[in-house]
Amino acid sequence: MNNKKWYFTLMIITLSLQISVLTAGNSIFSVSGLPSQYLGNDIYSQGMGDVGLGDGLRLSNGFGNPALINTANTVNFYTGLKLGYIKYNTDSNSSYTDNALDLPFFSIVAPYGNHKFAFQFNSWKSGNFDNIVETTYSLTNDDGEEEEYTLSEQNLFSSYIYKLDAYYGYRLPAGWSMGLGPNIYIGHRERELIQDSGNGVFNTKNKTKITFTDIGFSAGILKQGATWSLGANYEYGREIQAKKEFFTIHSNEELEDVELNLPHRFGFGFAKKWAGLFKVASDVNYEIWDSFLGEDYHNAWKAGIGFAYEPKLGRKEFYKLIPVRTGFSLRELPFEENDEKIYEKSFTVGFSLPLKSRVDKLDFAFEYLIRGDVDTHGIEDRSSMFMIGVSGFDIFRKVHTRKAPRDIPVKEDLN
Repeated sequence: MNNKKWYFTLMIITLSLQISVLTAGNSIFSVSGLPSQYLGNDIYSQGMGDVGLGDGLRLSNGFGNPALINTANTVNFYTGLKLGYIKYNTDSNSSYTDNALDLPFFSIVAPYGNHKFAFQFNSWKSGNFDNIVETTYSLTNDDGEEEEYTLSEQNLFSSYIYKLDAYYGYRLPAGWSMGLGPNIYIGHRERELIQDSGNGVFNTKNKTKITFTDIGFSAGILKQGATWSLGANYEYGREIQAKKEFFTIHSNEELEDVELNLPHRFGFGFAKKWAGLFKVASDVNYEIWDSFLGEDYHNAWKAGIGFAYEPKLGRKEFYKLIPVRTGFSLRELPFEENDEKIYEKSFTVGFSLPLKSRVDKLDFAFEYLIRGDVDTHGIEDRSSMFMIGVSGFDIFRKVHTRKAPRDIPVKEDLN
């Protein structure tokens, strides 16, 4: 492999690590919980209704189902970038538009015969929100005159759970595959209140911070046919211990232990291809919750369906070479707002640009998402997100060059 390819691969990995640590999903519902979640699908699947748990009809680069690592035949690296705008609406006819940047995940898989080894880092669940309210008031000074001040109150919510996955997969007879491995959860939830009275008298600042690190487990199966595939996964939920701290302007409280419950998650998906060009896929995911940091959560689900046009390589017309797809998903969040359940609707489109091999490609997707309803909950999110994913870059595939000097045969003189 040439030096430029090594450099490009290293640059992508470094950028992924830096961005993924700094970004997470933004939502006005972050005050009540963690509204944003990532199911483990790659950008291809996110442009197809966020489905793909059972899609074994292609090279999958997202491992929400660990058994999907068995679709790889070469060492493969994949990462994606998600950016766009989120508009917050309230029932008081006020709105605010915020920008967003997220790196959902990066993954790498390495095959060894029927054995597969994979690593994935992803932002599993998250929620960020920053709200500032300003009011004016008057005080009488020592001279008996009224002075006007601005009171500023800022509430910051920052929550994320990142997940590190290390999976092992194996191809079984009759088209069956399995995958399993540990998950390492790393996260925190912070809430900070900053109040500035404008005159320095009533200023205050306090922050509550909860941090945790723990280990879970995931497993999945996949059945592949000639034109169809089925998949299922299970993610173990458990009670873990977290550390809680409380900070003020004047003091810091000692650490205390709090309990945090992560959900059990089950998923099922299928994919079917016909006429060699068209594909339909659908997923259903179900989460069993108990509570989260003392808040009552209820069981939640997400279902999606997607359609794709996947032409065969070799067609002469360039526009007929581009795979395109679209999809729709509906999700119920595990917490409520105004004692009403929250639903999330997503509409997506996507396409891919094949590069010089079937492994190397660029995936593009666009998502329009509506979370909540302003008439029911008093608030809602509406986001427009653009996504790009890049795959390939086999860092172990050696490119042979024959630039060394060699002898040129000379015609033998028979005389």
